[in-house]
Amino acid sequence: MDDVPLSSQILCVLLTGLFVLSFNVARNPRKWRRLYQARWAAGQDFSINRNKALDEMLRTRGLLVAMLFLLAAVVVFVTMLTHASRQRQASMTREDWNHFNEQKRIEKRSPAKGNSGIY
Repeated sequence: MDDVPLSSQILCVLLTGLFVLSFNVARNPRKWRRLYQARWAAGQDFSINRNKALDEMLRTRGLLVAMLFLLAAVVVFVTMLTHASRQRQASMTREDWNHFNEQKRIEKRSPAKGNSGIY
């Protein structure tokens, strides 16, 4: 992983951690709602219906946010895996591309290994 930028690695770990946190909130919203109410909304009136609505909202939005974080983490991970080949392609000259395309044409015209061409 020497050729992968450190910033991509940190971003991938950070997005994965945010995915785990938001998925945990979506999986168990009551605990997180109670923590929020105990810390910041202690003076508000108690309402069972409002609490149920908050729990359902946390569950649906938490799953949506978790999936967005997961999608972003996968995109960053795939970008990390393809970084070396993209860098190599960006540094190729016109002559290198011509040589590469010629090699591809030769491979297409030659029969596959183990196949004599007779059926």
